[in-house]
Amino acid sequence: MLGIEPLLEEAGITARLRSEVDLILEQRGQDYLDKTIASLPERQKVVLALRYYESLLSAEIAMVLGVREAQVEELLEKATHALCAKLARNAGRRDASTASGEGSQE
Repeated sequence: MLGIEPLLEEAGITARLRSEVDLILEQRGQDYLDKTIASLPERQKVVLALRYYESLLSAEIAMVLGVREAQVEELLEKATHALCAKLARNAGRRDASTASGEGSQE
């Protein structure tokens, strides 16, 4: 799953939703994940980038951001849930437009 599965698991994302996210990312790829992360609020984007791209531990992220480790954990969980929701919502919109025949040449 492009390396984010541990992050999803840490955030308590259900196995069912992790499977959906996995399928979405398999279909749409790394660029789609990157763009979705970039669309998150700044603080969420930063904490995900530090964890996901830089592989920093929560204690290290706390030092970088100047906050308590517990705040990092809360922010990571919130950011991960927001990311999954956006991925699923965006995929649903595309799937719905495809299913409704939008863009078809009939």
